[in-house]
Amino acid sequence: MPSPRLIASPYHDGLEDSDRGRGPGRLLEAAGMPWETVDPVDPAAPEAARIFELARGLSRRVHAALAEGAFPLVLAGDCNSCLGTVAGCGAQDLGVAWFDAHADFDTPRTTLRRDPWTPWASRS
Repeated sequence: MPSPRLIASPYHDGLEDSDRGRGPGRLLEAAGMPWETVDPVDPAAPEAARIFELARGLSRRVHAALAEGAFPLVLAGDCNSCLGTVAGCGAQDLGVAWFDAHADFDTPRTTLRRDPWTPWASRS
Protein backbone atom coordinates (compact mmCIF):
# COMPACT_ATOMS: atom_id res chain seq x y z
CA MET A 1 0.00 0.00 0.00
CA PRO A 2 1.41 3.42 -0.94
CA SER A 3 2.41 5.87 1.77
CA PRO A 4 0.28 9.01 1.95
CA ARG A 5 1.72 12.28 0.71
CA LEU A 6 -0.04 15.23 2.34
CA ILE A 7 -0.47 18.17 0.00
CA ALA A 8 -1.91 21.43 1.31
CA SER A 9 -3.60 23.98 -0.90
CA PRO A 10 -4.28 26.76 1.62
CA TYR A 11 -6.18 29.05 -0.72
CA HIS A 12 -9.69 30.40 -1.09
CA ASP A 13 -10.57 32.12 -4.37
CA GLY A 14 -6.86 31.95 -5.15
CA LEU A 15 -5.80 33.94 -2.07
CA GLU A 16 -3.43 32.38 0.45
CA ASP A 17 -4.66 31.75 4.01
CA SER A 18 -7.89 33.60 3.29
CA ASP A 19 -11.23 32.49 4.72
CA ARG A 20 -11.51 28.71 4.30
CA GLY A 21 -7.95 28.63 3.00
CA ARG A 22 -6.72 28.84 6.59
CA GLY A 23 -8.06 25.35 7.37
CA PRO A 24 -5.53 23.02 5.73
CA GLY A 25 -2.48 24.44 7.49
CA ARG A 26 -4.21 24.53 10.85
CA LEU A 27 -5.33 20.91 10.55
CA LEU A 28 -1.88 19.73 9.48
CA GLU A 29 -0.12 21.71 12.20
CA ALA A 30 -2.45 20.22 14.82
CA ALA A 31 -1.79 16.73 13.47
CA GLY A 32 1.96 17.30 13.59
CA MET A 33 2.46 15.62 10.25
CA PRO A 34 4.80 16.74 7.46
CA TRP A 35 3.23 18.14 4.30
CA GLU A 36 4.04 20.05 1.17
CA THR A 37 2.24 23.18 0.04
CA VAL A 38 1.18 24.31 -3.40
CA ASP A 39 3.17 27.42 -4.28
CA PRO A 40 1.28 30.73 -4.03
CA VAL A 41 0.31 32.77 -7.06
CA ASP A 42 0.17 36.50 -7.71
CA PRO A 43 -2.65 37.83 -5.48
CA ALA A 44 -3.09 40.80 -7.84
CA ALA A 45 -4.02 38.51 -10.74
CA PRO A 46 -7.71 38.12 -11.59
CA GLU A 47 -9.52 35.48 -9.52
CA ALA A 48 -9.98 33.03 -12.41
CA ALA A 49 -6.28 33.30 -13.32
CA ARG A 50 -5.26 32.61 -9.71
CA ILE A 51 -7.55 29.58 -9.49
CA PHE A 52 -6.30 28.01 -12.72
CA GLU A 53 -2.65 28.64 -11.85
CA LEU A 54 -3.15 27.02 -8.45
CA ALA A 55 -4.88 24.08 -10.16
CA ARG A 56 -1.82 23.63 -12.38
CA GLY A 57 0.49 23.71 -9.35
CA LEU A 58 -1.66 21.23 -7.43
CA SER A 59 -1.86 18.98 -10.49
CA ARG A 60 1.94 18.86 -10.70
CA ARG A 61 2.27 17.91 -7.03
CA VAL A 62 -0.41 15.22 -7.21
CA HIS A 63 1.11 13.80 -10.39
CA ALA A 64 4.60 13.78 -8.82
CA ALA A 65 3.31 11.97 -5.73
CA LEU A 66 1.74 9.26 -7.87
CA ALA A 67 4.86 8.96 -10.05
CA GLU A 68 6.89 8.36 -6.88
CA GLY A 69 4.50 5.67 -5.68
CA ALA A 70 2.82 7.77 -2.97
CA PHE A 71 -0.89 8.24 -2.29
CA PRO A 72 -1.72 11.96 -2.66
CA LEU A 73 -3.98 13.25 0.09
CA VAL A 74 -5.02 16.84 -0.63
CA LEU A 75 -6.29 19.22 2.05
CA ALA A 76 -7.61 22.38 0.49
CA GLY A 77 -9.53 25.51 1.37
CA ASP A 78 -11.54 25.75 -1.81
CA CYS A 79 -13.71 23.45 -3.89
CA ASN A 80 -11.72 24.55 -6.92
CA SER A 81 -8.95 22.23 -5.76
CA CYS A 82 -10.84 19.42 -7.48
CA LEU A 83 -9.47 20.73 -10.80
CA GLY A 84 -5.84 20.17 -9.88
CA THR A 85 -6.45 17.01 -7.89
CA VAL A 86 -8.27 15.19 -10.68
CA ALA A 87 -5.95 16.55 -13.38
CA GLY A 88 -2.94 15.29 -11.44
CA CYS A 89 -4.46 11.84 -10.99
CA GLY A 90 -5.67 11.36 -14.55
CA ALA A 91 -8.95 9.71 -15.46
CA GLN A 92 -7.96 6.04 -15.45
CA ASP A 93 -8.82 4.17 -12.24
CA LEU A 94 -9.65 7.44 -10.51
CA GLY A 95 -11.34 7.38 -7.12
CA VAL A 96 -12.12 10.49 -5.10
CA ALA A 97 -13.40 10.87 -1.55
CA TRP A 98 -14.63 14.44 -1.19
CA PHE A 99 -15.40 16.09 2.15
CA ASP A 100 -16.33 19.75 2.27
CA ALA A 101 -18.24 22.35 4.26
CA HIS A 102 -21.43 22.14 2.27
CA ALA A 103 -24.44 19.91 2.76
CA ASP A 104 -22.43 16.86 3.79
CA PHE A 105 -21.39 18.55 7.05
CA ASP A 106 -23.83 21.45 7.40
CA THR A 107 -27.56 21.55 7.86
CA PRO A 108 -29.93 24.52 7.63
CA ARG A 109 -29.84 24.76 11.43
CA THR A 110 -26.03 24.64 11.78
CA THR A 111 -24.92 27.20 9.21
CA LEU A 112 -25.75 30.67 8.00
CA ARG A 113 -24.62 29.86 4.43
CA ARG A 114 -27.19 30.82 1.83
CA ASP A 115 -25.17 30.52 -1.36
CA PRO A 116 -26.63 29.07 -4.56
CA TRP A 117 -24.35 26.01 -4.60
CA THR A 118 -25.49 24.72 -1.20
CA PRO A 119 -28.25 22.27 -2.24
CA TRP A 120 -30.62 22.82 0.66
CA ALA A 121 -30.25 26.61 0.82
CA SER A 122 -33.29 27.30 -1.34
CA ARG A 123 -35.42 24.91 0.69
CA SER A 124 -34.57 26.15 4.18
